[in-house]
Amino acid sequence: MSITHSDLVAKLVIEGALAMVAGKVQGKAPVEGLPLKKGEREKLGLKGMGLTVFYPLGEGGVFFDMQGSTATVWYDGGDCERALGVFEVALKRAHATARQLEDTTNPNDPAMRSRAYQVELANGKLGIIDVAYPTGAGAKGRQFAVRVFAQQRRAN
Repeated sequence: MSITHSDLVAKLVIEGALAMVAGKVQGKAPVEGLPLKKGEREKLGLKGMGLTVFYPLGEGGVFFDMQGSTATVWYDGGDCERALGVFEVALKRAHATARQLEDTTNPNDPAMRSRAYQVELANGKLGIIDVAYPTGAGAKGRQFAVRVFAQQRRAN
C-alpha cells in the first residue's frame, strides 16, 4: 500500500488524535511507528513528559507527539504543497460538521499560514485543530503541522 505524507497526517489526526478525544480509537496506522526515546524527543525540541512516535515514509517520515491533552502531527518536505487540501477533504469526509474558525498569516513567517477548525464530538467533547501550512512558491520542502487540542464542554 502506497501512502503519501499528507495522507498519513490526515489518517493520524482523524483516526488517531480526534478518535482519542472521542474515545473511539480503532485499528492501527498504515505504517509501523517507532517510539522515540527521551533524548530523541529533546533533539526535536520537545520538552517535558510526552510520547512521540516516528512513522518512516520515503525519504523522511511523519511525527506524532502526544503531550497532555494536545497531539501534534507533522512532517518536513514530502508533499507539503498539497497537504492542506488533502487534510481538509479527509476532515470534512469524517466530520461533516467541522467548522473553520479562522485563517491567518504567521506573524513570524509570511510564507506560512495557520487555519483553525472546531470539531464537535460526542458527549460534550470537541477538538480544536490548528493547521500550520506553507503557501506560495516557497511551499515545497517546508513543514506541515497539525495540532489537536482536546476540550470538554461544561454541563449547564
